[in-house]
Amino acid sequence: FGHLRHFDELELVDIQDGLAQFVVEQGVAAGALELGQHTHAVAGDGFGALHFEQKVEDAEGEQAAFGALQRRRSIRDFTDREIPGEMIEALIEAVRWAPSAGNLQSRKFYFVLNRETKMELARAAFNQHFIAKAPLVAVACLDRRIAARYGDRGVNLYSIQDVAASVENMLLTAHELGLGSVWVG
Repeated sequence: FGHLRHFDELELVDIQDGLAQFVVEQGVAAGALELGQHTHAVAGDGFGALHFEQKVEDAEGEQAAFGALQRRRSIRDFTDREIPGEMIEALIEAVRWAPSAGNLQSRKFYFVLNRETKMELARAAFNQHFIAKAPLVAVACLDRRIAARYGDRGVNLYSIQDVAASVENMLLTAHELGLGSVWVG
């Protein structure tokens, strides 16, 4: 790519002789890619790379993953129904399969079902009382043991990215399972 630049969204600049030129805005990249069965864009952020892929033959339709991104909403009004164990297991699997710096899995998740504990969490989250009404609350924490391999950068950046990727996996999985969810800071 040569140099990287900062932009605000993905913009296809030109397609000519099977080569698509593009810029990725609000990532940090500019470059070109070859068209074939798939359209590929690669964006770099100075710390790693993100690979974006879209099937050309599905250009008019919606891919399942991208569709889930578009349809997922933050839900703060929960029903008083227990979440089945197999759905909770699916959420746990979503966390496990999230990308992780050096595959160290520098995150810990606690799944809270206890009403009193959920009420304490709601108070700790600046009295966001809807939290206590959720049938399940997932508490995401970073694991500082990543410092042994990556030092301060591991604790202050990589572990936060690991947790964030895991939460996003879990939110998308919850949506696909028909569960409402919300990310609470």
